[in-house]
Amino acid sequence: MRAFVGLVLAVGLGASSAASVAPAGPWMPAGEPVVRQQETDPLKFDRPGRMLLVYQVPAAEANDFALTWRTIKEHLAKMNAPGLAAFSKSLDIQRVETEPGADAVFVFDLDPVSTTYSYHPVTLLFETLKESSDAPGVGLTYDQATELFAKVKNANAATWWLTSIDGP
Repeated sequence: MRAFVGLVLAVGLGASSAASVAPAGPWMPAGEPVVRQQETDPLKFDRPGRMLLVYQVPAAEANDFALTWRTIKEHLAKMNAPGLAAFSKSLDIQRVETEPGADAVFVFDLDPVSTTYSYHPVTLLFETLKESSDAPGVGLTYDQATELFAKVKNANAATWWLTSIDGP
């Protein structure tokens, strides 16, 4: 099982090759390092359906990963944007029981998959949940988003689309 999981966890979220300097702006001070995701967001989907988003997380970081995603869900539920509360409720996150000391595996059962919002932590933390003057205290500040991203950046993700064997 461990070898199989290792083969399928392919989409890295780490910051090693994606770090850059952010432009100055009211939300992001000049010169602040920020993680930029690829041009094409691998966790933004354009088709409906059911999918498993599977994360492999270093064992020592598993609790922080879980806490960060609980925090993301809580903030999504508080946001005033259309559909974010429903998006939060659709994030059914489970942790797979693994051997002590082994990498943790988290499974997001996405049914239905959002075609509106990205599941990428960078997009969620730095864009979707960005604090605004319209709702102060509801979103995340840049510093909060940076702190939370540090807790999930070493996770690797894979997507598995599901199709019923019973037909449509």
